[in-house]
Amino acid sequence: MSDGGLSDGDGDINDDLPTADKGDIFGDGTVNKTIITEGSGWKHPKKGEEVRISFKITAEDGSVVDEKNGLDYFVGFCTIGPASLVIDKAIKSMDKGEKCSLKCTKDSLYSEASHGDVVVELELEEQYEINDCSILKDKSVMKKTIKEGPEHDKPRDGKKATLSVEAVTDGTNPLPGFDGPKEFTFTCGNGDVCDALECATIDMKKSERAVVTCLGKCRDVGLGVDGMSVEKVVLTLELTDFQKGEDIWSMSINSKIIAAMQKKDTGAKLFKAKRFELALDKYKKVIESMGQQDKFSDEQKGIAEELKQTSELNKAACYLQLGDPTSALATCNLVIKKDRNNVKALFRRAKAHFSRNEHVEAIRDIERVLELEPDLAEAKTLLPQVKRAAKVLDRESKSMMANMCKGFGKLPERKEFKPEQRKPAQPTEPEEDPDTVTVTFRIEYKPQEGETLLLYGGPESLGEWQLDKCKEMRLLPPKWEPPVGSGRAPPQHFIWEAILELPAAIGRAEYKYVIRGPTGERAEEGSNHKMDLAGMGGTRMKLTDTWRS
Repeated sequence: MSDGGLSDGDGDINDDLPTADKGDIFGDGTVNKTIITEGSGWKHPKKGEEVRISFKITAEDGSVVDEKNGLDYFVGFCTIGPASLVIDKAIKSMDKGEKCSLKCTKDSLYSEASHGDVVVELELEEQYEINDCSILKDKSVMKKTIKEGPEHDKPRDGKKATLSVEAVTDGTNPLPGFDGPKEFTFTCGNGDVCDALECATIDMKKSERAVVTCLGKCRDVGLGVDGMSVEKVVLTLELTDFQKGEDIWSMSINSKIIAAMQKKDTGAKLFKAKRFELALDKYKKVIESMGQQDKFSDEQKGIAEELKQTSELNKAACYLQLGDPTSALATCNLVIKKDRNNVKALFRRAKAHFSRNEHVEAIRDIERVLELEPDLAEAKTLLPQVKRAAKVLDRESKSMMANMCKGFGKLPERKEFKPEQRKPAQPTEPEEDPDTVTVTFRIEYKPQEGETLLLYGGPESLGEWQLDKCKEMRLLPPKWEPPVGSGRAPPQHFIWEAILELPAAIGRAEYKYVIRGPTGERAEEGSNHKMDLAGMGGTRMKLTDTWRS
């Protein structure tokens, strides 16, 4: 393919212009677009999103050069052959269901002169929406919508839903234990089905069909995969019906409190059943529902605060079971800030410190627990374990230092002796401010030529949502990786980083990433990300984000 003035234009800020402005899609007269059938919706496909398209390429003499029907395609990957750049650019200006004709001048699409002017008939059949619907947002349950539901409502926690499971595969082949299709009717969030079905259901609309890919969270006997050693399970689902629930804002205060109590009790049952992620989700919802207490009576406020404190403590227990001691530590700090002698919070914070190899802090918390409750057996058992671990770590450190000293002893003696010159005393580094958090922001983004990434947000430390106060990020040098099995070079990763000291008093805050073009203009602004710094003073936090338009 000759240059013909074409580029894929992923960094072009005009990619999202209305269709009427995209007749000449490259702005050089080489490819002109004519709409045949109008589409619907407002969201155009963006780079990295998956769509289903059909196209037909016809040469000047009427012969068909290429044709594909119902092709699943990732925008920006340019995997369709010589027509990739043209089709890719056109897709970004199309609506779902739109059909168009792309008239391409001679040599703009194919280098063979025999084709002459080429016409591409293109249809955007489907624009897939892919969501991370896992509770921990760790991409362990990913849902791809293949047919949208006509309504906007989704199932609510604690309400009945009916889900049809049409197929269960390992991504390629059907799993032998599944003899479906099968239909499941269950109460959302109660643990009646596996975590994968729970997560997917509350993110679906009625009559929506979706393909759900789950990693390690699909162990339901009814699906026939319980006990199978399968790394990945792919489910084809349809939400056939669900019971609509009352909005939290429309409930009376007493109804809110009763619902929160029920969620707390359900969370306790899930915790005992080792369904820690679902239990964590329940406790988070209790805390969220009891957040606004402006119209509560004094008695209702007392009940609400007790529910919140109990749920915070249970959240910490869930985080410990899920192997996230840092989140457990932050949660315990919130409780201790209000009640410095809370035994459960102190003991669970000690466990979190122990998991983080912070033995001195763990011993201090356990000793405080034993001052408050001298007969607590769990604390008596944990204390010697922490002390032994501290001694082991201390011995390892001493052994490492001794080996280093032996290595120094093997160095050749110096021929000349020079008296040691006393160096001026170096100023000691200031101790870390316990009221601040060292936050490392990281995001992967492949820049176009001249592009840079900026970070800004609500707190003063992030610019108070003012673009002229944005924090500029730096592009990290590429990490060396060995070639893949085929001998080809591994894919490149473009990681941007910014490290900031933020006050823990900010609490829950939002921030965004902004792409700045070569001439300093704002090319594109991402959607909001959230962070919670409450109770994290004196610690470090790393936020690894993905670009969200």
